[in-house]
Amino acid sequence: MKKLKIIIAFLMTVMMLPVVPYADDTVISYDFESQEQIKNAFGENAPVTVSQGYSGNGVSLKNNGKKAEAVIGNLKIGSNAAYIAQKLKFSGSASAEITLSGKDGVIRIGISDGNVYVYGAGEWKALSQYNENTWFDLTVRTDLSKGSFSVYVDGMQLSNNFWTSIGEITSVTYTINEGKEGELCIDDIYINTNMQLRRVATTSSGNVTVSTVPEARDFVPYELPEKGIEISAR
Repeated sequence: MKKLKIIIAFLMTVMMLPVVPYADDTVISYDFESQEQIKNAFGENAPVTVSQGYSGNGVSLKNNGKKAEAVIGNLKIGSNAAYIAQKLKFSGSASAEITLSGKDGVIRIGISDGNVYVYGAGEWKALSQYNENTWFDLTVRTDLSKGSFSVYVDGMQLSNNFWTSIGEITSVTYTINEGKEGELCIDDIYINTNMQLRRVATTSSGNVTVSTVPEARDFVPYELPEKGIEISAR
């Protein structure tokens, strides 16, 4: 019993430690708790306003029937692996898109009619459902060295079988298309150029231990299939 209590106490201590990236990661994060963060993310004149976020403040993009677009630019997301995670909430009858643009092509994720889509081979493919006006986590993980990407909603891997030539990612664009009205709320954007994070704990003997964290944004490397669904690069 005493040994069990010690183990439980140790695990609770590890769980309370902060998640830290590997030393060679490039980390970009925005929680939109200040006007400066909003400006740093989207620029001076982006059509976004402060709104209630998933936690604290977030930003709101509305189209009022016309196309509305907010861009996080000037990114240089590596030649190997990366993931881009964000909290989203969408309402209205319009359609929205999140576009990852690279030097060689794009990845397009669509949100419309209660479904999350990916664009490829000239058409939108439905991947998952979402509840209108409810926050959900959307993550895109890329393996740029292999030309592949995976999509996750609320931590659930929808597919690791998409292939495209995109190259180094240079921007992320949030769009609400014209014709109908909609509102896209965005919060907690997190961009990391590695596929996993780690917690670091120091034991009583002074040894440092590392453990991966199986959370929605913390992915461990995996082997990709040899063949997959071809996704249009343009």
